Amino acid sequence: MYQEGRSKKYFATARNGGVYPLTWVPSGLEDFPTAPIAGLVDFTNESARSWWKDLHRPYIRAGVSAFKTDFGEEVPHDACFSNGMTGREIRNLYSDLYNGCVSEVLEEELYGEGVLWARSAYLKAASHPIKWNGDSPVSYRGLQASIKAGLTQSCGGALFWSHDIGGFYGEKPDPYLFMIWAQVGLWGSHVRFHGTTEREPWCFGDRALVVIRRAIKLRECLMDYFISEGEACVAQKKSFMRPIWLEETNEEYAVVEDQFFAGSRFLVAPYLDRVGGRKVRLPKGSWVDIRTLQAYKGDQTIQADREDFIPVYLRLVEGDDKIFDVIREFSAAQV
Repeated sequence: MYQEGRSKKYFATARNGGVYPLTWVPSGLEDFPTAPIAGLVDFTNESARSWWKDLHRPYIRAGVSAFKTDFGEEVPHDACFSNGMTGREIRNLYSDLYNGCVSEVLEEELYGEGVLWARSAYLKAASHPIKWNGDSPVSYRGLQASIKAGLTQSCGGALFWSHDIGGFYGEKPDPYLFMIWAQVGLWGSHVRFHGTTEREPWCFGDRALVVIRRAIKLRECLMDYFISEGEACVAQKKSFMRPIWLEETNEEYAVVEDQFFAGSRFLVAPYLDRVGGRKVRLPKGSWVDIRTLQAYKGDQTIQADREDFIPVYLRLVEGDDKIFDVIREFSAAQV
């Protein structure tokens, strides 16, 4: 592909007219795989756009219906594009051109049934709505940063978001970190078990497998909720994963960056380190801990003890007990 793109002048160029030698893996990332020099597809060139779309068609016709548009950011400032723009001028716009190209071929081939899972975005973030946060390290700090990245994207127009459960690069996650991270990921609108080492839940021991299997079963039981909330997100142009302050006007919630809403009814407060419980800030209203079924009044900070299952709270809505009934029946079935 590189040789074809180079010979047909489908790549951004350097000022001397040759292919811009793109080093597409950032320097200084410990344990990150080394990558060869690559070309940067020039999506301002209609022939290059057509070429890139045609490269996807055989896979779509073979049954593939989802594509990750990896990268799309970090355009070198001194690269040159066929429409006359420099990399500095096109840097933000490039991700929209890239995602738009792949979105077009999915629409042409699948008529609305394809999925574009993008890493970067600009003004059309909501037009290509599923995102993930890129390559986080395997560590508790990587988990913390992934949550912050998701909350940031939710304020930038991304309706649906996910991340690499367990972190993308580094040594294989320890079982406890993976178990916690998987639960966080399963409360996202979309789920990615992905990394440079094993990410299958059965590769992390019996304890992690039991906990992750239960979290997956709970998600399956709540699938009607996930679907209806997803539809509401599209209608309201609101992210599925959102910071508390998008739902609550009290200024004190502006500094809470380690909790998030999964849709409008569930508040997720994950553990972000190895030991001890954590404090959880409950907004106004009535809440129930889905692990213990204990009820709480909102507008207070409570202490959540350390368990295998991360703290998650359901906002109770008067006259609508369906979701609570699902949680109660699920808990009874697990005993």
